[in-house]
Amino acid sequence: MNDLIPKRTRFAEEYLVDLNAIQAAIRAGYSPITAKQQGSWLLRKVEVAEAVAEAQAKKGAELELDHEWVLRRRIENLERAMQKHHHDHDHRHVVRQITVEEIRVDVEEMFSGRPQLPPPVVQTKH
Repeated sequence: MNDLIPKRTRFAEEYLVDLNAIQAAIRAGYSPITAKQQGSWLLRKVEVAEAVAEAQAKKGAELELDHEWVLRRRIENLERAMQKHHHDHDHRHVVRQITVEEIRVDVEEMFSGRPQLPPPVVQTKH
């Protein structure tokens, strides 16, 4: 980011806060009236886009985040979501995987008594 003029450097830093170009432009000192246009224009500037990408990569490396880590976490969360926690007759905590049949029953119960949605409209070419 050292090659950017100070205001653009500030924009790139502020953009990393919330990935909101309008708010980043305002926080970097651009007019709120033109912030939408400025934010969009700045993100299209090659040097600003490179600075943002470089800072994101650095931040990810500092946090040891990469696509593998994200994928592993998503899998862990999905597996956890597919578990059923309950207590057996001896009051022991039991965790087991939910079966597809249990999911089907839960979904049917969730929608029982509700009006059925019409079937999706399928567009066909004539």
